[in-house]
Amino acid sequence: MNRATTWWAALSLAMKAALAGLLLFALAHPHWDRFADKAMGIRAMTYPIAAVLVPVVWSIVRRLRGSARYPWDVDALVVAPFVIDVAGNAATSMTPSPGSTTSATSPTGPW
Repeated sequence: MNRATTWWAALSLAMKAALAGLLLFALAHPHWDRFADKAMGIRAMTYPIAAVLVPVVWSIVRRLRGSARYPWDVDALVVAPFVIDVAGNAATSMTPSPGSTTSATSPTGPW
């Protein structure tokens, strides 16, 4: 493995671990405002599919074509949006601050 491949492999594995941890955290605290009414149960069932999509496709391609380099970069980039989504929910409740007239998700934003 070259240096770039090692970096992508580490990033991919870290993102998959983060996704698993964040989903477990959300399932452990479904009553918190940041997770309530956000379909976290459905996300917990479907987001792991993103984590196994590239390995499954790669194993099929490898069987059909012989040896093939594992696409760590693609793997990390496929999982990234799901990690960002759940991390966003975990980081904030997306509710307005006391005294605020706009919510964090309004078209005008919180500013």
